[in-house]
Amino acid sequence: MFTKYTPEEVRLLKEVATKKSKPIREPDSHLEVDKINVKNLAKWGFVRRYNVNEILFRENDPGEEMFLILQGQCSVSIQGNEIATLGVGDFFGEMALLDGLPRSATVQAIENMAVLVIDAKNFEQVIRLEPLIAIRIMQTLSKRIRTLNQSLITERMCHNTVETDLNKL
Repeated sequence: MFTKYTPEEVRLLKEVATKKSKPIREPDSHLEVDKINVKNLAKWGFVRRYNVNEILFRENDPGEEMFLILQGQCSVSIQGNEIATLGVGDFFGEMALLDGLPRSATVQAIENMAVLVIDAKNFEQVIRLEPLIAIRIMQTLSKRIRTLNQSLITERMCHNTVETDLNKL
């Protein structure tokens, strides 16, 4: 289950482990979500590299892996519309592991990338050993839902405005 890493991959894993990011809670919180043990995570996955413009997966593909970005950036799109750009320390692909459904988006490298890949058979074990991963996943999913809700509200307001304007004619 252990993977031999090149010196460069070890350096990348260390960078992710020590990456500074915005606090998720107020400074007095005892929950340190950004202190995920990437070294332990690496035991349950492997590093894969992608070149610029390479497709990592397409919308509706079966999903059997999640990814943690160690180097580079990728674009996430749904039906050809870019919805996000992800970079070092971000993860994606977890939804298919959680619900067993096909991929909901297409992901394409916009820079050369290195990612830590965690497959479906190791995903639950990773959650058990690193519960902070579960918290980060829940926070990310919550953020996505809030963004979607705001988009729906904005769309509904635009629709109502157009409908009101048409009724005035």
